[in-house]
Amino acid sequence: MSHFTQMNGLEMNDYLDGLCEKFGEWHRRNRFTVSFDGIKKWTEHYDLDTDKEKIYTQTIAFVQHEANNIVPEALSKVLDSFYRTTYFSKLYNTYGETLDHDFETTFAIEEVVLSNMISYELVTPSGALIWKVDGIRLLFDDYILTAGYRVMNKWGFVVTGLLIIVALGSGGLWCRCRFKKQSSVR
Repeated sequence: MSHFTQMNGLEMNDYLDGLCEKFGEWHRRNRFTVSFDGIKKWTEHYDLDTDKEKIYTQTIAFVQHEANNIVPEALSKVLDSFYRTTYFSKLYNTYGETLDHDFETTFAIEEVVLSNMISYELVTPSGALIWKVDGIRLLFDDYILTAGYRVMNKWGFVVTGLLIIVALGSGGLWCRCRFKKQSSVR
């Protein structure tokens, strides 16, 4: 983390450029791989590894780059189209419950981390302060949230205001008396 404290905004932007796209590709690739390996485990007549990259490309086109749409059922449809068969749809009809369960178990943490938000609320006499912390901030390290609250001292403002008025009034009176003295001397 100390590495980033030495960078200005432009340097950080250059360093992190494309990070969202890289994460999106990594996320799609992982969802594809889990679905692919699950289907491959039940496949007997096809050597899926030979065409894996072509199948991945076709899957991305099929789901329109939406990583959350890469699930075993969608991949079975892509495989049917790719191999011009209905073998994979039938395979999914037979083993779909197991494939979906394995897939959901693998990505259960994703649901917790990306979809959940913890909300902290500090209720004070003058209202409430609310912090919302998304789950991804808690994934890699501890997250420390510190809050403080002080009650405003109204009498402090009143006394300060009166002192300012007295000081301004005294200054004005002093200037006025001095101006009168100078006028009377002439």
